Amino acid sequence: STMFGRSRLGGGGGVRWLPIERLVAGAAETAETPNARKLSSPSPNPGDVAFVQYTSGSTSAPKGVVITHANVTHNCASIRRNFRVTAADVEVTWLPQYHDMGLVGAYLVPLTIPAAECDSNTPPPRTTCVSVSPVAFMRDPLVWARVASRYRATMTQAPDFAYRLCAARFNALPIHAREALGLDLSSLRHCLNAAERIDPRTSAVFAAAFEACGYSPGAMFHGYGLAESVVYVCDGPSRSISIC
Repeated sequence: STMFGRSRLGGGGGVRWLPIERLVAGAAETAETPNARKLSSPSPNPGDVAFVQYTSGSTSAPKGVVITHANVTHNCASIRRNFRVTAADVEVTWLPQYHDMGLVGAYLVPLTIPAAECDSNTPPPRTTCVSVSPVAFMRDPLVWARVASRYRATMTQAPDFAYRLCAARFNALPIHAREALGLDLSSLRHCLNAAERIDPRTSAVFAAAFEACGYSPGAMFHGYGLAESVVYVCDGPSRSISIC
């Protein structure tokens, strides 16, 4: 918890609260004090619990899912493999950090890029993950596009509504205002659309809005996942099919 959060949660029940601010301060003091006990890095076993996350509750009451370190490692590896993630990729996200799509897809995957994927003659990989607050996105959906342009994002992900909302806000601007933004989205190669029902028109709507900014219509991928599988199950490029 944070100090602010603790004041809102109250006490009782024999629960011991550990405010983040004090833990961080304690770690700093330990590092600076010669006689202090050094903090040791944890070495979890694959079967140890990494975290518990709740299901979405879309079909029934949310249920807690126990996620082990092995589960997380395997799912991150699947995402890296299927998204062709390398240390050169730049992730831009506004998703919250407390649930699967943001926690695993946006934050943990960049942290688990294997050093073996990089040239041995170069320094260790420094995969970039640029994040903005979900609140900032809701206030101004175009902050997502501006940050992606500024940091030359190659990857991003969001639910279907976000792509449509961002496109709608951009289209609502006068032409001179759109040009003044100077957006360059040509670096985007993988934009995952998942986490809710996908409207098949969204890919075309987003492409029509931002194609003049260098966005490639083939960059959007539709995905499926669920908390019970950590997050990722499958994804694929946007394409039309004929059903006879």
